[in-house]
Amino acid sequence: MVFPLRGFEFVRSTNYPMADGGHIWDLRIGVLFEPGRAQVFPVSIRIAPDPFDEKTFHRVRDQWVSNVSGRQVTLLKSGMDDEALMAVGMTPEKLDLAMRASLSWTLKAWDAAARDGGAKGSVYEDDCESADPSFYPVEKFASGGRA
Repeated sequence: MVFPLRGFEFVRSTNYPMADGGHIWDLRIGVLFEPGRAQVFPVSIRIAPDPFDEKTFHRVRDQWVSNVSGRQVTLLKSGMDDEALMAVGMTPEKLDLAMRASLSWTLKAWDAAARDGGAKGSVYEDDCESADPSFYPVEKFASGGRA
C-alpha cells in the first residue's frame, strides 16, 4: 500500500445483477512491482449486500461498497471471474485500461514518495507521461500532510 490515501467523489458503478435488483460493486486491482517489472491483476469484486436505490443509499450502509469488516453479509467474487466481470460490463479492453491506470497511479505514487519533484526526470519516466507532474507534492509529505 502506498500512502497517503485520499477520498474521492462517489462514482456510480454499473449494476451487478442479482435476484433482488442491481447492486453496486468495486474491483480491487493488485500491483506488484520491482525494478524493470510489474505484475498487475484483478483481485476481487466487492458487491454491496443490498440493491442500490439512489433515494436511500446515503442512509443505508448495506447499499455501500466499503470496508467489509463487521458486516453480516459479504459478497465477494474473484477478480478473475470472467462471468462476473462481464455481468458488470467489464470487457477485456476495459479491464486492460483499468489495470494500466492502476499501474500508472502506483508508479506515480511511489515516485512521489521516493524522491522530490514531479514525474519528469523520475527513474520511472519511461513508464509515466513525462509532462504529467506527480499528484502528491513532496512538500505535503515532508510537512506531514499540512502543506
